[in-house]
Amino acid sequence: MQKKQVVVTGLGLSTSLGQGVEHNWHALCAGRSNFKLSARLAPGAIRTRFAAVDERFEGQRNPRVVIETYLREVIAEATACCPAQSYDRLYYSLPNGMYYWAERLRDATQPRSDNAFFALSSEESLGSELASTYRLREFPTVVATACASSASALQLGYEAIANGLAERVIVAAADSSIYDETVSKFNNLSALSTRNDSPQTACRPFSADRDGFVIGEAGACLVLESVASAQARGVDVLAHFSGCASTTDNQHRTKGDPNGAGMRDCMRLAVEAAGLQPGQVDCVNAHGTSTPENDRMEAQVISELFPHKPWVTSVKSMLGHTVHAAGAVEAVVSVLGLAHQVVTPTLQYDGNLDDKGVRIAGQCQEGVALRHVLSNSFGFGGQNVALLFSAPEQGSGR
Repeated sequence: MQKKQVVVTGLGLSTSLGQGVEHNWHALCAGRSNFKLSARLAPGAIRTRFAAVDERFEGQRNPRVVIETYLREVIAEATACCPAQSYDRLYYSLPNGMYYWAERLRDATQPRSDNAFFALSSEESLGSELASTYRLREFPTVVATACASSASALQLGYEAIANGLAERVIVAAADSSIYDETVSKFNNLSALSTRNDSPQTACRPFSADRDGFVIGEAGACLVLESVASAQARGVDVLAHFSGCASTTDNQHRTKGDPNGAGMRDCMRLAVEAAGLQPGQVDCVNAHGTSTPENDRMEAQVISELFPHKPWVTSVKSMLGHTVHAAGAVEAVVSVLGLAHQVVTPTLQYDGNLDDKGVRIAGQCQEGVALRHVLSNSFGFGGQNVALLFSAPEQGSGR
């Protein structure tokens, strides 16, 4: 059976830079960030005391409130620009399960008739709300593959439409991990930057002196449709979702293959799934975490797979690592880059890869001829997802 073409018709974005797609796009093009010491991180108790902070939530002690606020904001924005009577499916990603024990235990000290663990970890209430609000034909699905979670959710949305199982799908994600417990865990893995004396310059993807990622918080949403559905509704096509792929390294619980084999196969398979050759990729929206190992492996694979030196950028240099939301956030930025023919900057890049076959966009690049953008997401344990977006054909959509 021939697969259906999948297109993007709606976007939603809220980050540490502000709310809304348009506001965030202008801020990203201007190279803004909001890395700062956070009131949510206890001084002296943990090694990293800063993050990419959304000022609205500095007084909020319950991360679940932040996460649900983001989800509601971005889904509402993405669906408002292309309202449909109903949607077939919703895939979403967010932190859940064994997190935020301090909040749970604090809550458990108060008398309550229900189960505290269930109340703080179940998705039943939020899932029911979203299913009702957006008139879903099936119950929402939560997707978790660590830092690749929302990219995996996008892959599931793509496959549902491409294989004729759905016509309209909402994919959303949110994360807020700026709390002592989560940051302590990442510190124990030596994953975070500890530049407490200079938060604004701490996130340095692909630079030689990078020392770890900076945690962030954000929400993002994409509405996916079949071409037939978009045409029937007369909505604008923002981009084609041309292909995707995923691989698993099976190397270590947290580390990926040191040779980047899983990353390499994932990127190659995504390009092949889109019916393209590697030389047709114009930009790689890198996972680009600012950790020593990820950036080393990713740069190595990009130089090997794409010797024509497409532009490479890391959104995390401005927004930090938004973990479960990162794949969706970067997918939104990839679509916007195609729409505006712009490559967003990679802040604090020191130029050390310029003579190694990798062309990092240290500054915002405007007026770039972008036809195809590859967006990478790589999770702990070697969970790899690559998504390929293409500019809409002339005259497509409304």
